[in-house]
Amino acid sequence: MSRRLRVFVSSTMKDLPNERFAVVERLKSFNVDVINAEGINPSGLGSWDTLEAKIDSADIFVLILGNAYGWVPKDGPKKELELSVTHLELKYAQELGIPVLSFLKNLEYGADSHSEDAKRRDAFRKEVQDWKYGYFTAGFDLAHDLSSKVADAFISLLMDEFQKVKLQERVPLATKSIVRLGEVNDVKSELTSLPFELVEAVKSGNAILFAGAGISLAAGLPSASAFAQSLIKSMNSVEPDYSVNPTGSAFAGIATDLSAVMGREYLVEAISTVINFPQGIEPTEAHLKSVELFDHIITTNYDMLFESAISSLGLNSNVYAEEINGEISNRALIKLHGTIDIPSSLLLSESEVIMFDKTRPNLWSAALDDLNSKVVVVVGASLHDPSIIRLFSEAKNIKGYFVSPELLSSTHKRVNAWNLESIQADADEFMSKLYEYIKVV
Repeated sequence: MSRRLRVFVSSTMKDLPNERFAVVERLKSFNVDVINAEGINPSGLGSWDTLEAKIDSADIFVLILGNAYGWVPKDGPKKELELSVTHLELKYAQELGIPVLSFLKNLEYGADSHSEDAKRRDAFRKEVQDWKYGYFTAGFDLAHDLSSKVADAFISLLMDEFQKVKLQERVPLATKSIVRLGEVNDVKSELTSLPFELVEAVKSGNAILFAGAGISLAAGLPSASAFAQSLIKSMNSVEPDYSVNPTGSAFAGIATDLSAVMGREYLVEAISTVINFPQGIEPTEAHLKSVELFDHIITTNYDMLFESAISSLGLNSNVYAEEINGEISNRALIKLHGTIDIPSSLLLSESEVIMFDKTRPNLWSAALDDLNSKVVVVVGASLHDPSIIRLFSEAKNIKGYFVSPELLSSTHKRVNAWNLESIQADADEFMSKLYEYIKVV
């Protein structure tokens, strides 16, 4: 089952609202499912049963301790332990063997240390930092400081091979719990119809798919922000003060710096380490239906999900990830920025991406021909990448559709400039509806 990594965030709530929000938002930017009390909906279960079930479904546990020990239940489940809810959550995560990332807020000078809550808080902190049974912890002062440290620790965990093995061992149990909770990402299409011209173009083989990273995020692959953070982490090992906002658009710049300092081979290894998220990545419905519906697929993705989908369905399709000599075959997967299984093919640095049309002119021309001659269906691509903007701008006869789960008025206007009609839907939803129209109706 394809799914995102799940992280349970545990802390007291009244004294750490800003910190919790900052951590949740940062982890979500990595394409992670975050479980926190604020986001848990009523399920009919009791409070502790609900929390227990959610922790069961987690791959990683993030513990944040602040100024308070927290609320101690006086009746109901676990009351006999006389521990705070946060303390109970940690104990249960430890029983399950879930990797724990722990963070302690630096207490202000003169902070209360005499009240019963303060004494229990300090004892809890000491337990968490215990040499034999505790964890290495990081201190923080501000919410922004904490979110950066959580991001760094999360990426470090995923880059550590020993910890990765532990995560992989945990995956089957967490996945079973996710299924029991009914939180599997089943496709429930809200699309009621698709344009007749779109369906006919795909049906007649007169359409191509242009797929971006968004089509793979549902499979649980890390986001561009997570990749960028991993490269920053690698840069910090040689330049501790190196700092760049880890957005997707900054990725090529960080890759350029890391390649210059550590070499291209090191850069490729860093990318390969993170792309293999430990929960196991499988093709989604969008991948499987795409390779059936489209003869030509153009993508900027490095991952192997389309190839896996092609193989699992027993289809024949040639993959083009480097410069070509000759024509593209009738069934083709064109990987504009290379593929992870051929390290030399990857376009990672700024100059490699910008000079794509010069270093691979024939592949560039083949992509242009497809864009000019077929109906273009864009799925999971923001069309913000500089090389892709150039590609679409050079194609003078584009017509087609832009599929995205979120469409702003600015998005409509931007893609309309390329004669792309907007359709609001996620990748799985869109492909399932298109498949239904063509293969079923």
